Formats: sequence, C-alpha cells, structure tokens
Amino acid sequence: MEAYERIEKVIEYLNLNKNSFSKEIGYNQNTTIGRIINEKRTPTEKTLQKITDRFTQISYDWLRTGRGTMLIENEEIQASVFIGKNQDIPIDKFIDIFFLFQSKIENHPRFEKYLDSIRKDAIIDYQHELLTKGGNNKN
Repeated sequence: MEAYERIEKVIEYLNLNKNSFSKEIGYNQNTTIGRIINEKRTPTEKTLQKITDRFTQISYDWLRTGRGTMLIENEEIQASVFIGKNQDIPIDKFIDIFFLFQSKIENHPRFEKYLDSIRKDAIIDYQHELLTKGGNNKN
C-alpha cells in the first residue's frame, strides 16, 4: 500500500472527506490532499506531520512507511503527545519514555527535533563550562 492509499484509509477511518480532512489538519483547501490522492503523489514530511499531530491515534511510522498498524495504542499516544507538547522534559522521564517506545519514536520528526535541542543545549553548556574553567585558571 502506497502512502497516498494510507491517507485515503485514514480519511475513510475518520469518516471524513478530503475537504473536511484537509481543514482538520490545517490546510484551507483540499488541494494538497486532493493532489496526493488523485495524482498518487508521495506526501511531504510536513503533511504527514500535520496528520499525526492532529490525529494522534494514527501511527506516524505506519503513515510514512506502511510498517506496523494504522492505530497506535493508548500508551503510545500519551508518549507522543507528551513529547510533542513538552519542550522541557525532565531527562529521567525522557529516558523512561525513550526505552519504553524506542522502536516507535526514534524516526519520528518531533523526536528528532527534541534530540537536536538537547544536543544544542549540551554544546552550549559544555562551551560555557570550558569558558568558566578557562576564566578561573587565568585569575
């Protein structure tokens, strides 16, 4: 099953039409979704993200690759929503969630963005620490 077919399946599951589905995910018109389905195009990551951001019960991995099932379990929904809405996740909580759902979330764009922010913060903290230590040695 191709990605455009999976989008059709989601629309059917949600009992929506292309127009109402498009509006639900933030598109004013159904042009994008219509073209994906009618012209059998591959959806962009942005479109896939809009779909799974709005309909958290839909598996991003399934929508993108066809692996797994269309619907995700309640615990996975909670983890996905938690990661998506909390920019300052305590590291212990993050690690617990990561190990619990590692195979499900490691390719998810929101997860990748979160990892990028952790890396940037770590670099900034490390640079600050080096500057502080370097400044203390000169005094």
